Amino acid sequence: MKGVYPKGYRYYYYGLFFLFILTLGLSSGWKFNFGQKASPNVVVNMDLVGRLFPEAKAFEAVEEGEHVYRVSFGQKQGGKVVIVQHNPGYGGNLPLMIGLKGGQVQQVLLLENKETPEFLKYLEEAHFLDQWKGFSIDQEEAIRIAAVSGATETSKAVQRGVDQGLRQLGLNKEDLGPDYWALFRDLIFLAMVLLSLLMSYRKDLKAYRMAYMLLVFVVTGLFLGKALSLKIVNGWVANGLNWQTGWSSVLLMALAIIMPLLNKPKFYCTYLCPMGAFQEMINKLSKKKKRPFKGQWRKIPLNEVYLILIWAGLILGFQLELSYSEPFIAFLFQVAGWSFLGFFLLIGLLSIFYNKPWCKLCPTGCLINKIYLK
Repeated sequence: MKGVYPKGYRYYYYGLFFLFILTLGLSSGWKFNFGQKASPNVVVNMDLVGRLFPEAKAFEAVEEGEHVYRVSFGQKQGGKVVIVQHNPGYGGNLPLMIGLKGGQVQQVLLLENKETPEFLKYLEEAHFLDQWKGFSIDQEEAIRIAAVSGATETSKAVQRGVDQGLRQLGLNKEDLGPDYWALFRDLIFLAMVLLSLLMSYRKDLKAYRMAYMLLVFVVTGLFLGKALSLKIVNGWVANGLNWQTGWSSVLLMALAIIMPLLNKPKFYCTYLCPMGAFQEMINKLSKKKKRPFKGQWRKIPLNEVYLILIWAGLILGFQLELSYSEPFIAFLFQVAGWSFLGFFLLIGLLSIFYNKPWCKLCPTGCLINKIYLK
């Protein structure tokens, strides 16, 4: 019967998924950090302090374990440096340090991290970190800088980090309070998830498939920027799951794994992937006869070849920026460079002539869909 998995293939699927997690774990040094204090410690030295205060002569810890340091400038008035160690962002931990002098924030700097480079570049071009310069530590309401559209998760992570740092100094007594815009986005996301389940189980809604695909493309893709990717999975393995920032992606992955076992094959790719929706819309709008995209190399599916190459690179220790391996960042068009946008448009152009060409290459789709064989 169609949709019933061949005997034994669910075990093959789980084995494949476990192998992927094992590979990423080995490549990241087995830093499976599910707690809040498992991030590697930042080594504080004069070079690091000098990035905030070039005139610094010496520094010392204010209190051991608090990551707060008193900086000396010789005969001049001193300052303070606070290090925020654990600060989860979009692609992993986003540690930062804050320099204070004369009751004002002098500078906020990001430390070594694995965040997507496009997001960091976008924040730099928007002078996001510069907005804290010169703020008095008494201006608690002024320190709540608005998140940057297009790099929302990264900018909100910086915002949380600054707030956490000021709390370490005992300067910020108030909570950041509810983020109503984020709450609205979360509700929209949950509505899309519920709608996807409804579309998958109600055959009478098939006539509205095109309208639904448009919703997935616009809402899930362009508005929310939600798509599963190898970058996200790598962040989970290397830095642990942070429910504050990553619960929506975890929910998508859970649906991608569970729904095929409930006889809904390729659920994520069929109902929630914005790239799949983009290709399907063009497929249906184009009147040209669609040819199957030859996604094979010597009878081996190209998405398997691509995924294996990525695994091999990780195992061999190459520092791969996984966000470059897939075009999903193009949905965050404010951040994406012209190369990503060009690749996105190329996929759209190919979709005029071929049936969902990217799906034949997508390593994430290969990872989560191996349980089902037509």
